[in-house]
Amino acid sequence: MNRSPAIRGRSLRVLVLLAVLVVALGALGATAAVGAALDTTFMSASASSTTVTWGGYSIIKGVLTDTTKGSDPVGGQYVLLQYSATGDPFPAPWYSLANITTDATQAAAGKYVGIAYPTKLTYYHFWFQGSPSTGLGATVSKRLTINVKPALGVPSAPSSAKANASFKVSGSLKPQFPAGEKTVTIKAVRYNGSKWVAYKTYKATNADNGSFTKYSLTLKISSKGKYRFSASTAATALYSAAGTGNSGTVTIK
Repeated sequence: MNRSPAIRGRSLRVLVLLAVLVVALGALGATAAVGAALDTTFMSASASSTTVTWGGYSIIKGVLTDTTKGSDPVGGQYVLLQYSATGDPFPAPWYSLANITTDATQAAAGKYVGIAYPTKLTYYHFWFQGSPSTGLGATVSKRLTINVKPALGVPSAPSSAKANASFKVSGSLKPQFPAGEKTVTIKAVRYNGSKWVAYKTYKATNADNGSFTKYSLTLKISSKGKYRFSASTAATALYSAAGTGNSGTVTIK
């Protein structure tokens, strides 16, 4: 049966409207999928040591969890171990140290471990950038502060010296500190016949020793007896205080 042009025109317009409606509904569904809320996540962070001696390390670890419906560990995800010299709030200058995959085994699911070798006061955290494909949102762990103590050597001194004669007390200091400065304090103790008691304190002078520092002090002691010496450095903006035990006994004759 032949349709009139008017009827054919109305049918075509209906088909076009249906097609537009299908496209619009599809676009709306896609928008809803893109805009769907990602699960919230959380990263713990802890350090095996918050103060290390220069040249040492600290093990930093934590667990990535999906906290939307509880606290479910999440394995097989990339997290970044980052560091900062200032500790300013993220994302101000933080630099990546390692890319770590969270553990996917059942017994250790979600765990991650990194090793930090700070050479001065340094801040660390973990950053998970999120995974839209698995529905996980981004998160940053708490900031960890790792302090560094200089590697300070126990003072060495001769076993004996004459009264009023010069002798030297010296030791090593790492990393390198400015030559000529007096970074190290030397504390002398004297044996009074029953115990060691405080005697005097002195300031040693820095000298370059390769890529590190040697501290030294030249002394004259007039009072005969037995003496020992220890070294220490004060805390600074970049380094924690450090100290040593006593040297061997120096007998002043």
